[in-house]
Amino acid sequence: MNRYMMLLAGFALLGCELSDDLDGGLYDDGGHLIDRRDADTSKEDGGHLIDIDGSVTGDASLKFKLTYGKNPSVQFPSDWASIIATSYSKGDGQIAIMLCKLSDPTCKSPVVSRKLTSDERATDPNPIQFMFGPTLTVSHLPEGQFNLMVIEDASASIARGFGFDDAFETREKDWDGKVSEFDRMLTAEGDEPTADHIPEPACHQITLKSNQTTDLGTLELGHFHQRDISPVLKAEPGVIAVGTEEGLKIVDLQTKALVTFENGSDSAPITDAGGNPINGHICGTVRGEGHTLYLIYKLQSGGVVVPYDPLLRTQGSDPMILLPGLSLEERCSGAFINEENERFLYVNASNGLWYAPLDGSDPSITAEALSLEDGLLFGGGFRQAIPYGSKLLLIPSPRVDANLCEENQTCAFLLDRDSGGRPVTEDYLRFKTAPATTSSDGVQAQSHAQMRRGGSIARFHNGDDLLFLSDVLEIAVFNLSSGEQVVCNSQSVNKGIEHAYLGQSFSQFTLSPDGKTLWAASDHPSPAMLYAEKDLDPESRSAQSRRLFLPIDLSTGDVPAIAAAYRSRDLDQFEGLPANAASNSVPTPKIDPGLDANAFWFKQYLLHWLGSLVGSLPNPEPTLPSIAVTSSALWMIGEGSNGSSGLGQLSNLAAFDLDTGKAVLFPRGEAFYRPWTGGNASSFGFDLTPDTNAEIAVYSIDYVSP
Repeated sequence: MNRYMMLLAGFALLGCELSDDLDGGLYDDGGHLIDRRDADTSKEDGGHLIDIDGSVTGDASLKFKLTYGKNPSVQFPSDWASIIATSYSKGDGQIAIMLCKLSDPTCKSPVVSRKLTSDERATDPNPIQFMFGPTLTVSHLPEGQFNLMVIEDASASIARGFGFDDAFETREKDWDGKVSEFDRMLTAEGDEPTADHIPEPACHQITLKSNQTTDLGTLELGHFHQRDISPVLKAEPGVIAVGTEEGLKIVDLQTKALVTFENGSDSAPITDAGGNPINGHICGTVRGEGHTLYLIYKLQSGGVVVPYDPLLRTQGSDPMILLPGLSLEERCSGAFINEENERFLYVNASNGLWYAPLDGSDPSITAEALSLEDGLLFGGGFRQAIPYGSKLLLIPSPRVDANLCEENQTCAFLLDRDSGGRPVTEDYLRFKTAPATTSSDGVQAQSHAQMRRGGSIARFHNGDDLLFLSDVLEIAVFNLSSGEQVVCNSQSVNKGIEHAYLGQSFSQFTLSPDGKTLWAASDHPSPAMLYAEKDLDPESRSAQSRRLFLPIDLSTGDVPAIAAAYRSRDLDQFEGLPANAASNSVPTPKIDPGLDANAFWFKQYLLHWLGSLVGSLPNPEPTLPSIAVTSSALWMIGEGSNGSSGLGQLSNLAAFDLDTGKAVLFPRGEAFYRPWTGGNASSFGFDLTPDTNAEIAVYSIDYVSP
């Protein structure tokens, strides 16, 4: 008995009726086609006859016309719309279809997933039009009910290795992971793009019958696809506490969300000793013991310090400290010292230094302000106050007397304190930089008048306590025990850690949670540049600002140096131009050590796909940044003023993933940040003002962990 007769006998035993049609096909009583050649290797599943190898059987066809619909460019930023439309709305891509089960609306596991053949594509080189198009017919499809998705596999994505048939890396599970940037997809009928609305891809339900052609009419590919390209921040314990013009805001690092308090506000409810809300903005904080932050509020007259635990989200029991005469200008900060259970708080600002004891029964204490009468050092303001054991290290502002510190120097004064906590100046240790004008690589220093002074104390792995002081071209390092400067670079006339190719004036420092890395942020970019490749031409480059965070390794070596993990990075895959080429003032090195602070990777991404955007890229250039570092990320704020964050498109708060070295792109009310409809004006930093989506001035940042 042959295969055909055996199959008939088998179905008869099962009580199934089979008909032998004139077209040579074999049908069961559900009307589904079984190919004679494979009839004895098929099974039934969900209403479709499926071969043992997983393919659905049948020989149906469908036909349709494809258009982009009305005004597809309206969803893009105005200065990008014409560029994108001119470059990638030509309708010349490959066409692909997916047929999926009705239970699979986003085609995670398509039944059919393939491109149209050259015969099916039709002879028109542009099978997609704006208002009408040629008829495309797709054959050899299974019969049954399916979700249909039609995709234009864009020429741009194919050229960049992100084509429908390419095995590219993506986090997207929908659409079988085969759809990438610039691809167009089917949308729901009537779902048109607007300036405020991006149509989502939507399958159409269809019924296919063998030996019949289903006419779908005109279909719109109204969805312009974008992928989630941002690095993903790891969930970790603790919070980022941010002092703003609206008060204290807290980012939960487990949920990566802004904390909302019981009163419905996203600013911590802080009250004075009488229980009244404090109306003012936070100019800075002081780290206390445990989780405590001392919040320094600037009021219309003077200031006030309030203890607060951002993990428990409760106000502390320490007295409030009143700061008469605190200036309304700039940031402020301070130091907390606990010596033999006697606790003192010090607050520094551009117009002075205040101190007060924290022990006592009074609900509030007025801090004492130091003045010129207390010593020449106190005739001006201070950039920083840093605790060191029972001593206090002070870094003065440029207003300090020139006899103590010259204008082009950064100086630090290590002071003892009397029994009442008052700093004394009769006998102090002074550290000062010897300003470099040229790096060992020939980079010229910017004006020292532009330099913001700053420093930090950190312990090296050999047990030495080291002082790091900022300068324009280097970070000077001193041994606090001996008072001597540490020679970090024996090959240069400059003794410190040179950083000319990362940035200039690294004045902001923060220590990693494990104490092994001291991170530094610069006030100005490097005069050298990074060069982003345009389109697919490695010889066509666009010069972009070069600004990198500096990680200083404290865990190995004879002297502090840039951490090995960041020493040999190459951000632009380009050796760069020699000095004086294309207005280049310095030669550009092949390697780009450090961690990118200007979201260069995002600009490189945009230019890789569309080089003609070179004149309208996002340009996040931080103004006088401050940083905090967790185990997996670096967070940054800028120095703005009322209504301005100082970060530009990095919004009010920026985050950088330490594993990838990339700025994180935060979405606004969407599942992920969409780079092409976000454009060059959309903020992609963390949103501290979700109700208004406005920028606010931010003055302090702290990482507080359990």
